[in-house]
Amino acid sequence: MEKPKYRWVEHLVDSEAKAMGTYLALLHLLLRYGFEDFRDRLSGDSILEEVGFQSLFTNYLAGKAVDAKQALEAAKEFVNNLFLYEKALKGGERYRILCEIELEFYESFVKAFKKYLRLNQVPEELKKRIKEFLSYMRFGDKKGAALVTPSGTFVFFNELDVIKEWEEKSGLQGEDAKRLIFYLKKSGLVVDHLTVGARPVLPSPCLSNEVIELLVKPFEKIERIGARTFLVIEGDKKLVKKCFKGLSQDVLDDVLSGVNNWLLLREVEGVQRLSKFDVEEMCVFAEYVEGRNLREYIAEKGGVLSEEEAVSLCLRIAKVLKRALDLGIVHRDLKPENVILSKKGEVVVVDWEFSAKLGTKPKALVGTIPYTPPEGREGLISKKYDVYSLGVMLHEMLTGKLPGTTLTLKNKDLEKLLERMIFLDPEKRAEIDEVIMSLSQLCSTISRLE
Repeated sequence: MEKPKYRWVEHLVDSEAKAMGTYLALLHLLLRYGFEDFRDRLSGDSILEEVGFQSLFTNYLAGKAVDAKQALEAAKEFVNNLFLYEKALKGGERYRILCEIELEFYESFVKAFKKYLRLNQVPEELKKRIKEFLSYMRFGDKKGAALVTPSGTFVFFNELDVIKEWEEKSGLQGEDAKRLIFYLKKSGLVVDHLTVGARPVLPSPCLSNEVIELLVKPFEKIERIGARTFLVIEGDKKLVKKCFKGLSQDVLDDVLSGVNNWLLLREVEGVQRLSKFDVEEMCVFAEYVEGRNLREYIAEKGGVLSEEEAVSLCLRIAKVLKRALDLGIVHRDLKPENVILSKKGEVVVVDWEFSAKLGTKPKALVGTIPYTPPEGREGLISKKYDVYSLGVMLHEMLTGKLPGTTLTLKNKDLEKLLERMIFLDPEKRAEIDEVIMSLSQLCSTISRLE
């Protein structure tokens, strides 16, 4: 069995009381401080004195004096130990560490919530509705709510908007909607008033199979579309499910990092939406984009595209990559199969589960060899990584072949740009900004000539 990455957390989750205290401290740090940087370390004592943290304990451990004492001690020790990491002073690094801990000890946190949730306070006639609502919330991108951790913790910007959307799908209306919100909070499934002005929170463990008990079957139909890939149909909603359980630990670690990165791209135009990450089964759920991939489109066009169309498509893909790169994220597996031309006319880059941050060195070598730059084969992540992959794709769009043969194009400016995109030496390779600027100019020039 793989040793935990954060072994110092193990004894802080060896009972439900301590696990609850540890998780509530983790949740408080995530939502109270977000990506805020600190000059000085926070102490467990300072956290325990905060109103928001005290409200969490009141929500889950009121009237349980012995358990509350254990939980408070665990929470205090968790915060103190966390800030022994110098990186924890940096908001982005602290967020990454906390998300990794949430994923690594997820089962312990679920057991804690099973013990301390007050589901007995939910009227019997509402229990089925509550379970249906939790099943509904297992999939992201809800109006009025946002996913804040890879394992599925949500913040409600407006819980009534969430319920309204749910009403349209379930027939729930008016008084029942307000009543549902009341009992979600009363039972502890949703945490209100985490801190002054904070939004209500639906913690990830409340969406676990154990809590909702699968009394409402979440999926209507599952269709295999690849070796580890499935099309999941829930009512009128379609999701792509990709499963990684059973692969090497290096690959699984990279998937966890990639999912964290993907989560940061949730507002980026042209990026496939991450819907849910099932940490228990190591499965990624993402929106299913109706359309065809670039490989299929090129085949439909006879194996090659006109210079005008190839340049236009390449420019649209480059802009998506640029938006991700502005957040320090590289796709790492860009290829024609991972670009979808949607029925709505959009260009969507999909499958970001192996994405990596600039300056990091992933553990596993992933990707598709013809599209992987030389530095990628050495495990290095450069800001020109995806430019090489895009250049190989542009070469295919224009010639129907991978690079390796003498390239002769009608437009010499395009030929020079393509050569710069697929330079093996990253120092000589074009940067994404140069690619976008050149492609924009070529779009105008080629369309006038043709």
